[in-house]
Amino acid sequence: MGSRTETETRGIELYLDDGSHQSELGAFLTACVFVKALTNELPEELPNVYRVLDSEGESVWLTYVETLDIKFCLKVVNQITE
Repeated sequence: MGSRTETETRGIELYLDDGSHQSELGAFLTACVFVKALTNELPEELPNVYRVLDSEGESVWLTYVETLDIKFCLKVVNQITE
């Protein structure tokens, strides 16, 4: 995947400014790694918008992930799990 400096150069922020906590994209990448590790599969395409229903049945927005960021995460996970 490269060092943090390399990913920042390409505009990919996996950590918040404090350098210790993951960004939303970092969390998404982590989730992709877990899916691949647990199922040995990874979908070829993933949605941009993630929502859940709350206890009253209302849709709650969790996050939005850019299409290029999704492709990046899928590529990285497939490379590191080969």
